[in-house]
Amino acid sequence: MVKRKDSMSYMEFIRGKYELGDMDYVNSLIGNMTVPEQKKIVEEEFDTLWTQLWGPGRDTHSAEYELSKIKYYQLDRKAIIEMNKSRYPEPEWGFPKGRRNRGESDVECAKREFWEETNITDDTYTIDENLKFVETFRGTNNILYRHIYFVALLKSSKTINTKQKLTYMQSKEISEVGWKTLSECRNVIRPHYVERLNLLTQVERMIATYQSISK
Repeated sequence: MVKRKDSMSYMEFIRGKYELGDMDYVNSLIGNMTVPEQKKIVEEEFDTLWTQLWGPGRDTHSAEYELSKIKYYQLDRKAIIEMNKSRYPEPEWGFPKGRRNRGESDVECAKREFWEETNITDDTYTIDENLKFVETFRGTNNILYRHIYFVALLKSSKTINTKQKLTYMQSKEISEVGWKTLSECRNVIRPHYVERLNLLTQVERMIATYQSISK
């Protein structure tokens, strides 16, 4: 699994992806941030947070930047946090994924994204293109998402380095890569990701079936 650098809610908030009149959604965004992120939006200026998110000079003259900054200072962020204190010490853990490039198949996308996020090359595992799981859900931003995950078998644990440092490209989006048991996966997935938890149940059943057949 990979752990995001910033929570989804924090990114949506800094990008101003909310309406000031929709306080239920604002409360949801802020409540789903991590404890450190909530601390930052109280103590830091908007420009500092924008630069931390995107890097120096990124779109500081864009309409999104200007509108996000205006919204940021119109909210009583401290008061909102008092009513929606976070219970999350770290951003979301999830499975490596991403969007397809033009002309790319689902499995080609899966291999590329898996490599980009974990630095594990496709010669270290065998992938079954016919064995896949689909996760469909509506995010807190009300956008419908659909993820396709393929099952792969690692050839040997000796072929990969699970303790390697993140590359520069990895560190732009994620903060940690970790191998986890199914039980550990279930423990780090946030409870509102119901579809992802259901997907894990399907994977557990698949593994149990495979183990019973291979005995």
